[in-house]
Amino acid sequence: MKKAVYITISFLFLVSLCGAAYGQIVGPPLGKASFEGGYTYKWFHRDLEPNKPIEMEWEVASFFARYGITDRVTISFEGGSWEIEHDDFPGMEWDRITVGGGITVRVYEYRRYGLSGFFHYNEILDTDRSSARFRKQTRGVLTGVQVERGFKYRKQKVWLAAGVAYVWDQGKNYVWGERPPLEDDSENNIGIVLSASALIHNRLATFVYLVYADYWQPRVGVALRW
Repeated sequence: MKKAVYITISFLFLVSLCGAAYGQIVGPPLGKASFEGGYTYKWFHRDLEPNKPIEMEWEVASFFARYGITDRVTISFEGGSWEIEHDDFPGMEWDRITVGGGITVRVYEYRRYGLSGFFHYNEILDTDRSSARFRKQTRGVLTGVQVERGFKYRKQKVWLAAGVAYVWDQGKNYVWGERPPLEDDSENNIGIVLSASALIHNRLATFVYLVYADYWQPRVGVALRW
């Protein structure tokens, strides 16, 4: 058990140093008046219908902040603005804006275990900078419940969590000369969530979060906590 925890902490720390992280932050509740700010990265992979292509894959990065209103209630916000390239549209240059927010509420505690409910919403808007002004918009909702277990290893705090979630995603494409836009929605919206997070020296917070709905969708991140 100790060896497995050590490997988990080491992996989380290395991921954080790599700086890879994507949106929709779901983590254990913070303490009252605690603040966490960092960077997150998410890999998206869903089946959206009815238009083609049904299978959609992309990635998104954002900055985020979490704040503990009480010992049981934590709110989060995320956002960012980037210049990106789309593999499906070579030669185009895109501006990306991402925004989102959510809440985590711990509803029950027993010794080192906790039961939390969470809700998070995010939205991504990609705009082509050419005269065509083609747009791609994605909205997503992630809500559910998870069981958490916290413990210490070598004086560092570690959390493991697992739960069930409702995962809804919608994509819109504003095609040249067409109105209204093409709209696609996810169909299989019941999924599972798995996560591991660590707080190193009470300041460096790291996490790996896995969502399964159609496919595995990892999210990783790093933050500083005050």
